[in-house]
Amino acid sequence: ARHLLQPAADWGGVPRDDQRLPVDVEDEDARRQRRQLAADGAERRRAAEELRGLGTIGRAKRAEELRQKEELLGRIAVQHARLGVEEPLGLSAASVEQLRHLLEELRRRRPA
Repeated sequence: ARHLLQPAADWGGVPRDDQRLPVDVEDEDARRQRRQLAADGAERRRAAEELRGLGTIGRAKRAEELRQKEELLGRIAVQHARLGVEEPLGLSAASVEQLRHLLEELRRRRPA
């Protein structure tokens, strides 16, 4: 590591060179490596959080998809109520992408 000089604790004025104390300065490679390690750790924690109590990545993805579908179905129900129309049968069998598309269509429609 490189060293820089830092003023000594003498507040009486500008310190002379012989009164300066060496200070370690982290080089750019070490900072980059530390940031990468921190990012890797954050990614591991995020993945572990997704799997918490679910066991596998596949189960975690299915659980997330179900959560998204439930949220979209709730929003779609609100839009149907706003428009005064009944919800179509079998709506819960639609994919997340289909539900998003339907929600956008419903949001654009005006109440009757």
